[in-house]
Parts: sequence; C-alpha cells; structure tokens
Amino acid sequence: MQFRIRIPTRSTNITLEARSSGADWKEALSNVLRELNRSLDILDRMQAHERDDGRIIVEDPETLRIFELRPVHDENVVQAKPV
Repeated sequence: MQFRIRIPTRSTNITLEARSSGADWKEALSNVLRELNRSLDILDRMQAHERDDGRIIVEDPETLRIFELRPVHDENVVQAKPV
C-alpha cells in the first residue's frame, strides 16, 4: 500500500512530503523515518487517529509533532527508483 506522508520539521515554515509504501501505514512511516535518519522511537509512543476521509494523523506526545498520512489509491502511480 502506498501513502503520501507529511513530515514536520523544526521550522514551522517548512513541511516535507514523501511517498512511501509498506504493508501498512506504520511500515510506510518507518521507511520514511529511516530514510531521513530520524529516530524510530516515535513508533513506540505515538498516538494515531484515523479520520473519516481516510487520513491517518500520528501525534508524537513528546515533541508535539504531527505526521499526516494519506493512502494513495491511484493504480497508475509509478514508483521512483532510488538514486
């Protein structure tokens, strides 16, 4: 399954966005965090909520950062190859 993931940064003016695939949203998020050399500790302390529109909101109670994941349903999505 593919997800579009919004990743918070330390600056409130900058938000990163990535696409990732995994068996579920947790795997997709951990793939992105690994790629960005970020700690995977959030996966142990996160609070996740699924919205009616399909978005998954992941909150880190320690840093107060919020990740937003959206499932990508387009069957024609081409996966980029690593550089």
